[in-house]
Amino acid sequence: MRPARMLGWALALAALVGVVGCYSDVKVVQGAVTSVEPDGSGLVLRDERPPNAAASYRLVERATVAPGDAVRVAYRDRGEGRVVVRLMNLTRHKAKNKSDKE
Repeated sequence: MRPARMLGWALALAALVGVVGCYSDVKVVQGAVTSVEPDGSGLVLRDERPPNAAASYRLVERATVAPGDAVRVAYRDRGEGRVVVRLMNLTRHKAKNKSDKE
């Protein structure tokens, strides 16, 4: 095998390992918001899967959520608790799609 081709494969493999390593600790949970911090810095979410445990999550970016909204959260466990990486508000998403179709 030529050195240039070997170098290409080695770089591709290194990139793949790097990408997988960056996202391997992300967990996903879906459920209903039970409360939101007044300053928007966090929320409490009740998991839809049994035993339906409630847990608090820290928001890095402000999100438009209200108690009762169904959300899907991707988060990482950090020293300061569960830190939200991405939040999708399923309630508002469904309502928006309905209004777009009308």
